[in-house]
Amino acid sequence: MFLTSEANNKALAMVLRILGAVLMSVGIGLVLKPLEVVADVIPCIGDLVGAAICCVSSIIGVTLSLIVIGIAWVANRPIILAVGGAGFVVVGLLVWNGIRMKKANQAQTASAFHGANPPDKKPVQAYPVEPEYDLRNDGGGVGVGSGGTFANSLNK
Repeated sequence: MFLTSEANNKALAMVLRILGAVLMSVGIGLVLKPLEVVADVIPCIGDLVGAAICCVSSIIGVTLSLIVIGIAWVANRPIILAVGGAGFVVVGLLVWNGIRMKKANQAQTASAFHGANPPDKKPVQAYPVEPEYDLRNDGGGVGVGSGGTFANSLNK
């Protein structure tokens, strides 16, 4: 008795899925029907556009039906949803880490190939550097190792 009822439910679900896909395809075809009417001004073109609309609406309707069926199937199985979501997160993190490491390797390869600081170029500073004050010389010298006092630096 339960096996028969379960088989009937599976058959009904399959019939309703197929019916839903057909109805979705017909609905999309009806939405696109005005394009066929506009193209029917030229007799041969209208028939071609009608056939193209039929093909496109069938493809879109079946695709959207499969997406809806898949979402409903996963929504009714929360364990599969959790495992799939965790797998999706793990794959996303692995891809992100791979992209990050690839960029780091490219930067390292480029700096090793071109040299970190080429001898003919001075490294570019991101912000202006203020002079360091030498406090060893009674607080009067400007710049470490300048060899003079503040007054001497003004006379230069």
